[in-house]
Amino acid sequence: MYHTRHTFATLMLENGEDILLVSNMLGHTDSTMTLSRYERYIKRENKKRGQFLKQELTPNGTEFDTELLNIA
Repeated sequence: MYHTRHTFATLMLENGEDILLVSNMLGHTDSTMTLSRYERYIKRENKKRGQFLKQELTPNGTEFDTELLNIA
């Protein structure tokens, strides 16, 4: 059962679902618990979003300052 819950939470967060919603669905009384457990998946998603933004804003082959977006 634990693995199913973990997979569910991971997939939800990797696909951009709100941490408060996922926390509530898992039955956590505080989203801090959810955040501490699944923070790495949220960061991965934010990095993907940052990469997308970088691609959209960077004209053909032009360098873009990634520090502005806090991505590498």
